[in-house]
Amino acid sequence: MIALDTNILVTAHRRGTAHHEQALALLQALSEGPAPYALFWPSLYEFLRVVTHHRVFDPPSTTAEALEAIAAKSPGILLPGHGHPATNVAAVNELLLTTAAYLRSIHDQVVERMNAGQWLEQILDEVEPPAELAAKPWLQPVYGHPQFIIHGVWRQYGGWWDGNPANFFPAQTQAQAEEIVRVAGADALLNRAQQLAESGDLPLACHLVDWVRRAEPDNAKAWQLWADLFERRASGERNMMARNTFRVAVREAETHLKGPSGEEGVS
Repeated sequence: MIALDTNILVTAHRRGTAHHEQALALLQALSEGPAPYALFWPSLYEFLRVVTHHRVFDPPSTTAEALEAIAAKSPGILLPGHGHPATNVAAVNELLLTTAAYLRSIHDQVVERMNAGQWLEQILDEVEPPAELAAKPWLQPVYGHPQFIIHGVWRQYGGWWDGNPANFFPAQTQAQAEEIVRVAGADALLNRAQQLAESGDLPLACHLVDWVRRAEPDNAKAWQLWADLFERRASGERNMMARNTFRVAVREAETHLKGPSGEEGVS
């Protein structure tokens, strides 16, 4: 079995690199040869990282372009970082090309909505990958997530601002929390958060509790509800990055509730 090094993949893909023609000819010969050649995930990952990096190539390739270029050279075996290996050209191409189509769809939807004047929050709420692609086992939002891609496309074209004038030179989050609690009252906010949680709106409930725990860091009721909410969110979350973040929030709350010595802390 022949497995390709990252440098060959990069050099064959990018015109203008040293030995481009030789690397391209090698890939062409392998794709037309009698025996399949293999791609290992470390080499494919490194290839994607290099050719899509704006400090390495100007302009960089998009991830979709890079995946399509690899598929065009007909690798016969792909050993991914997760999941089962693909062991024929058709299976490898399906993995690569459906992933490219998934990325292109989200990219194009975001750009279309940006050009129509929509801002980030609305785009995050409305953009979804095509159902037939979202159903693929290798495109499940277990590690990555469509919203991560949307944020990346937004930053690429729109920068850091989310479109809300109040978030241009904003007040500190701590100051916002203190003022909201001063006006609404901690108990009222926590009671409403509990109601939202009971109705299933855990994200909104977390925002209300967040204001209270910031404004009143010794409020045990706020920290307990914070722990309960994120425990529920973690238990029902498929995405590993989100789930682990939620569990960190639970541990933070437990630390506050126990205090530095491990005894009962905030009250």
